[in-house]
Amino acid sequence: LKEYENKILGAEEKARSLENSLFNQLREYAATFTNAIQRTADALADLDALMVRLKEELGMTLIVVTHDLDSIRRIADRIVMLDKGYVKFDGPLADALQSPLPLVKNFFARASQEGHPGMQSLWQRSGANGATRNH
Repeated sequence: LKEYENKILGAEEKARSLENSLFNQLREYAATFTNAIQRTADALADLDALMVRLKEELGMTLIVVTHDLDSIRRIADRIVMLDKGYVKFDGPLADALQSPLPLVKNFFARASQEGHPGMQSLWQRSGANGATRNH
């Protein structure tokens, strides 16, 4: 009986050790993944800043295809939205933010659901979503 008890205690100790090892590996993976996401977000913001600079300093016209709301807020003067290959909206960002079209409205409503504070404040300043304009 003592032999089985020792085997069970040994197995429990091995299980705890494995559990701790897996937990530590998972924690390291999560930290690495979080850092990678932040580096990607930083790189995208840097790319947006470069595009704005090219536009302002060289007068370049840029066509950017994105669904990223933060990027749209940073770089867009004009928005063209497509649905099934057809243009559903074409106009300034301010007009897009106030559009009654469900496709456009739902796209920008994602900002409040996904936590894009920059887009939310821009949306509120535009008068969309029942807010008043602050001109």
